[in-house]
Amino acid sequence: MVKGLNIKLSVFAVLLQGLVSIGKEVLPIYVTNNYLYLGVDAGDGYGGIYRYDLSSGDLEEVWFGEGARFSQVAIDHISNRVVVVGLGRDSEGLPRSAVFVFNPSSEGVDVVTHQNTDEINMFRSVVYDHVYRRFIVGERGYGTDASRVRSVWPNGGGLWVIPYEGLFDYTRWVRVHEFPNNPEVTSIALHTDNNVYVGLWRAGVVSKVVRSNIAGLTSWGDFSTGNVNVRHFVDSEGRVFTYSRVLNSGDAYIYWFTDLSSSYVFLGNFGGGVGSVDVKLVGRYVVVAVGKPSLSATDVYLVDRNNNTYRVVQSNVSGLIEGKRFLYDGRKNLYIGSVNSAGNAKVYRLSFDYGRVLMLNVSPSVVRVGGTVTLTAVLRDESGNPVAGATVEFYVAHSTHGSVAGHRIGSQITNSSGVASMTYTAPVSPARLMFFAIYHG
Repeated sequence: MVKGLNIKLSVFAVLLQGLVSIGKEVLPIYVTNNYLYLGVDAGDGYGGIYRYDLSSGDLEEVWFGEGARFSQVAIDHISNRVVVVGLGRDSEGLPRSAVFVFNPSSEGVDVVTHQNTDEINMFRSVVYDHVYRRFIVGERGYGTDASRVRSVWPNGGGLWVIPYEGLFDYTRWVRVHEFPNNPEVTSIALHTDNNVYVGLWRAGVVSKVVRSNIAGLTSWGDFSTGNVNVRHFVDSEGRVFTYSRVLNSGDAYIYWFTDLSSSYVFLGNFGGGVGSVDVKLVGRYVVVAVGKPSLSATDVYLVDRNNNTYRVVQSNVSGLIEGKRFLYDGRKNLYIGSVNSAGNAKVYRLSFDYGRVLMLNVSPSVVRVGGTVTLTAVLRDESGNPVAGATVEFYVAHSTHGSVAGHRIGSQITNSSGVASMTYTAPVSPARLMFFAIYHG
């Protein structure tokens, strides 16, 4: 079976707008033309999913979960579900690492908790590995009160593998590795070099990016190190991988590489005034959120990878923007959640001045091993007019995490009708494949 993703990319951000304040932590999890769905930790053991009306600004709770906290999202394009990792409570009211499966069509939520975990094992990061059909999930850091831990793994800082077919059966979840010094696994990214990259952080002890071959996940080597007091985050899209790095001097860098050729942007010396540096790829741009050490404000930057320049979008945005709290609507808007212990965490919308929509069709949808499929991409502007002379890249997916990663299989230039197409020969062994196309702007 083969399936295509609709990847829609925009250019040049011009406006950061606060939409709504709610709870202590807010995570955008899904967006339609009319609604934005938010996972909210309201504090006092209360969590829920809310529907925000993008036209009227009305906010309505659609699901309530005792003890629910939401960390990161992996979109399941195969079954059209939203998989959110975090913390929940079991039938006895005990905190456990959890997976929340949100169905946008019914607004229903299924919660699966692991009975041999505790809140120190709270899931903090996730990516979907399409090659091995599994979710790769990272834990938070060390626990604070080991004497009352109800976990088989009382240390935190672990990495999990959850098979796609075992998503609802916690007995099939496997904790494949525990990182030394029990750091928080802040973020996970897959790249076309067949490596998994992980951001690790524990205040004053660990702050670095490590990597492992996608097939193993048990042997890890350092990819970069930085300031041990600063959280680092990784992201990947197509052939591009990016990560943040802050030196002990306070110098903040944003790096990326394409096919292992590196480039970077230096954001300046913050004089120790950095609490975290989060990154999100959107086409040719890297959105950068630099959190203040007070964890109460963030500076937002936009890096243009085409010319290695950056500019400030807005300084001193209220709340801490970190933890991969980004959701791109695929057209014009990036929705950004924040954390604020005071209980008024904000949701922001970073709008782009115009969008170009890239649609991908795969035919046939079922093909014999060794057979060929035709990939047809159509690029239009938001008025529906074809965009000619643009380069479109085609990929076989590795991941369906918010930013997709995969192996590039070719590129074509759109014709006068905005169409670019190519053929692909399926592997000689049975497999389920997913394709996507990217226009970088």
